[in-house]
Amino acid sequence: MGEDQAAAAAISSDWLPVVDGVVLSRDPFTPDAPPLSAAVPMILGNTHDETAVPVRGTLTWDDAPAALRNGVAIYLGPYSAEEVIAKYRTIYPDRSPIDVVIAAATAFRAWPGQVLEADRRVADPVSQPHTWVYQMNWHRDAPGARAVHTIDIPFMFDNLSAAPGQIGSSPEDLAAAQPLADIMSGMLIHYAATGNPNHPGLPLWPDYDLNARNTMIWDRSPHIEQDPRGQERRYAAASPYRQPGTY
Repeated sequence: MGEDQAAAAAISSDWLPVVDGVVLSRDPFTPDAPPLSAAVPMILGNTHDETAVPVRGTLTWDDAPAALRNGVAIYLGPYSAEEVIAKYRTIYPDRSPIDVVIAAATAFRAWPGQVLEADRRVADPVSQPHTWVYQMNWHRDAPGARAVHTIDIPFMFDNLSAAPGQIGSSPEDLAAAQPLADIMSGMLIHYAATGNPNHPGLPLWPDYDLNARNTMIWDRSPHIEQDPRGQERRYAAASPYRQPGTY
């Protein structure tokens, strides 16, 4: 695809970056982590239900492949939507069709970019030291509530009341979320001041690496998990990820 065509495709879809050989000469994380961030400690993360898939009414198993295909078809690579849904039903036999579709859509669309960035940073620990990874799991205690796109932001900046659609607006909703906001915003302040997110009140947050894949799980009780959703990560890795727009 030519540069003009790439720009037109990116602009018409989501105002995405375009490798044009002038302003952006390469995908920032392909084939490796960028020199721009050399020696810069970095925190990378995602939300558990990052990719929403709009559906009408109650989703059935018969409808699930079409819902996944309509949402993220270009990211499925060698897999058919039917194959992905079947695989996810073996991974999560107790989940509903909509939960399976959202999990698969997230694993193929929104999460791989973060995994790729973290993996390529830690592959070069000399020039890219200190990478920490998190996964936002917190969600409202309400029917259908999920850890959706950007839900980590009001916690990081301790402005929960500015996000009633994600957090809720009642005093009870805000009170339930505030302890985690205190921890996450305190972490961000400490990281900005010192270059390290570890601070009193936070479980020890080890550097990310390709063996343990230590990940901070932001939930009502923050904790470290090794390679969370590892089976999903390995399965989705068969579909080569590319940042949309960076043709």
